Amino acid sequence: MSIIFVVALVSLMPLGITALILACYKWHHNRRLTHPLSESMRHPPGARIGQKLGAKLLAVGSDISQLCLVSLLPLLLYSLPSQPSIWFAVYILPWGAGIAYIMRKIIKRQESIRNYRLGYECELVVGQELNLLMRNGWDVFHDVPKNSGNIDHIVVGAAGVFAVETKGRSKRLLKGQKQYQVTYKNDILYFPNGSNKKTIPQARRNSKWASQWLSRATGQDVAVSPVVVLPGWYIDQEGAADVPVIALGYIQGYFRKQKGQMLNDEQMKQIVYQIDQKVRDLKPGEITDFSKDK
Repeated sequence: MSIIFVVALVSLMPLGITALILACYKWHHNRRLTHPLSESMRHPPGARIGQKLGAKLLAVGSDISQLCLVSLLPLLLYSLPSQPSIWFAVYILPWGAGIAYIMRKIIKRQESIRNYRLGYECELVVGQELNLLMRNGWDVFHDVPKNSGNIDHIVVGAAGVFAVETKGRSKRLLKGQKQYQVTYKNDILYFPNGSNKKTIPQARRNSKWASQWLSRATGQDVAVSPVVVLPGWYIDQEGAADVPVIALGYIQGYFRKQKGQMLNDEQMKQIVYQIDQKVRDLKPGEITDFSKDK
C-alpha cells in the first residue's frame, strides 16, 4: 500500500473517531432531556425563508464533505499495483467530472444562500418595524401560510387589514457609489440594475387570497389592502397606484395615516383569532429543523 495513502488514512482517522464520539455523546445527552415548551409557537418574521436558508447551509456542508471524500480517491488509486498510464483514463477523467459536478453544486447553492440571506434579513427588519405598531393598538402577524407560499406580514387594526409584502434587492455599485433609487410606474419597479414586474401583482394576489380566506372564516366581508415594502431603497412613484410601495423608514408614518374606523372590536377580535390560529403551528424545535426543507 502506498505510503501516501497510509498517511492520508491515518490523518483522517482521528477526525472520524472524534465525529463518532461527539455523535454518541449528543445522543446520550439528548435522550435524557425534553423540550420545556409544550405549546405551538407563532411564526417569527422570515420563518419560512429562514428554514430554506438553514437547509441550504446544511446542504453546502454535505457537498463539501463529499468533495473531501472524492478528492481522496486519487490517493487510493495511486496505491493500486496498476501503472498510472493504465488507470489514468479509466479513473481520473470520471474523478475530475465528479469534482466539477460537486463544485458546480456548491457554487449554485452559494448563490441561493446569498439570495435567501438577503430575503431573510429584509423580512426580519420589516417585521421588527411592524412590531412597533403593536404599541398603538395594531396586531401584527408574520409568515402567514396560504395554499401556495406565504404572506410575509399581515397587520390588523381598526383602520383595516393589510397584507404586507417585503421585497429585498441588492443595490448596484457604480463607481463605488450605491444606487439607491427605484422608480415605481405602471405596476413595475425599475431598479438601477433591472426591473421587477412580479412584486405588485403578487401583492394583489396575496391580499385577494387573504380577503377571501378571512371572509369565509369569519362569516363577514373582510377587505385586505396590499402594501409593498422595499427596505433600503428610495421610491420615486410616477402616477397613481392602487398598491402602495413604501420604504422601511415610512412604515410608521404610513400606518399612522390609516385612521378610518373600518372594523369594530368584535370584527377585529374574530379576524385576529383566525390569523393567530393560522400562524400558531410551529412545534418546539421545528423552527431550527432544517432537514425538512432542502
